[in-house]
Amino acid sequence: MLSLGVSVDNKNLLGWIKQQGFLLRILVASCVVVPLLALMLLQSPLTAGLSPASKYAIALMALCPSAPLTLRKAAKAGGDRQLAAVLQVCSALTAVISVPSLAGLFRSLFAIEGWQIFPADVAIQVLTAQVLPLL
Repeated sequence: MLSLGVSVDNKNLLGWIKQQGFLLRILVASCVVVPLLALMLLQSPLTAGLSPASKYAIALMALCPSAPLTLRKAAKAGGDRQLAAVLQVCSALTAVISVPSLAGLFRSLFAIEGWQIFPADVAIQVLTAQVLPLL
């Protein structure tokens, strides 16, 4: 994240930030649609043979929208690093609300005990691991 913060061009970054509709569609897709599709998949007969632990692991991966290594992959593939940076930060900030909310939904549907994820805990993680290194 630190190397990303150092390499970001502020002019190009602001250009992507101004495209709020585009960013909102991507955030809804990654922070809401993907977890809900995973939930539907986990409820389907296709996953009937999976252990509960495997289902929980898939659910947790689906809930977390932010993947820092994709930034490196985007750069290697010739992708737009500024867009990747904006999406990384926006999805991390959105996770403060989306992860605890969707975790509650998963917890109630799967009757999971002890799977408490609080917004403050996610916010601290996002701040220390993803936002501070960019400053």
